[in-house]
Amino acid sequence: MNPTPHGPSRRFTGALVAGLACIALGVALLLDRMNTVSLDQTLRFWPLVLVLSGLQKLIRKGFLGSTGGHALILLGLGLQAAFLECWTWVDRGWPVAVIWVGLIMTLRALRKPEPVCQDDEGSLR
Repeated sequence: MNPTPHGPSRRFTGALVAGLACIALGVALLLDRMNTVSLDQTLRFWPLVLVLSGLQKLIRKGFLGSTGGHALILLGLGLQAAFLECWTWVDRGWPVAVIWVGLIMTLRALRKPEPVCQDDEGSLR
């Protein structure tokens, strides 16, 4: 197996998240049809797909490289709290999202810019 520049995290792609979400939906539908689990109760956890998609973006692009990943995670967690009726968390905890955004902005501003490399032909990479 050839090593990839991104290491083993390369396998955690958007297609994988979509596939896992499809499997989870199929299992939920099957269990509902078998009267084992109520689909209404199971579908309350759909925002976790957003969290997984956000994690996938963070793993692929790096912690500071994906604004969309952070947004998906925060949105997914907020929606999940709302679906589970954790209103105290939503009401009192939303400033955590503001702190998180500020932390990411600060860390991006403090990180060193990546050096521009030239290959043998003088082209920038």
